[in-house]
Amino acid sequence: MEEFTNEAMLLSGLHHKNVVNLYGCCAHADDKLLVYEYVPNESLDKLLFFSRGGDDPEVGQKRAELIGWKWRYEVMLGVARGLLYLHEGTHTPIIHGDIKASNILLNERWVPKIADFGLYRLFPDLTHVNTRIAGPFGYVAPEYVMNGSLSTKSDVFSVGVLVLEIISGQKNSSFIPNPEAKSLLEWVCEALSFLFPFHPL
Repeated sequence: MEEFTNEAMLLSGLHHKNVVNLYGCCAHADDKLLVYEYVPNESLDKLLFFSRGGDDPEVGQKRAELIGWKWRYEVMLGVARGLLYLHEGTHTPIIHGDIKASNILLNERWVPKIADFGLYRLFPDLTHVNTRIAGPFGYVAPEYVMNGSLSTKSDVFSVGVLVLEIISGQKNSSFIPNPEAKSLLEWVCEALSFLFPFHPL
């Protein structure tokens, strides 16, 4: 209970336009709840990856305008600003550990907000805070998969994958353009190696 209270207090101190605000918490027996601000436009993945409007051309047109290049750029910039705040703008640096499209919420003005922190895990040295140890396949940095090393760079890697999804409109976990590429990330690496072949010195 003491750890949960400390974590909730730390979360409540986060104030940034691209990070969802914690309004309160509640704990009863084994049940622990964190109460965040209401963000009406759901998550980024629902806007990017799921068709909306059906046969209604007006709804389809509005969605197309919403996810134009200017808006995509603003979303990428907003997520980067929010992550920079978590890493460098707080008293104790925070590693999110689970950056993905479904954890980016959109407010009433379609401004992105990083969410779903889970519960903080405080490290013994208290030099930084990690909100989650395991992320979804395809978003996790190679160094974490190989040796369990989680750092701010792990979050930056996940944001890189998210940027590719925002640009392409394709979901990393279900993007299979050919048998050789298992994910969007592998496909981009192959495409870049073809466009910019490595030449040893």
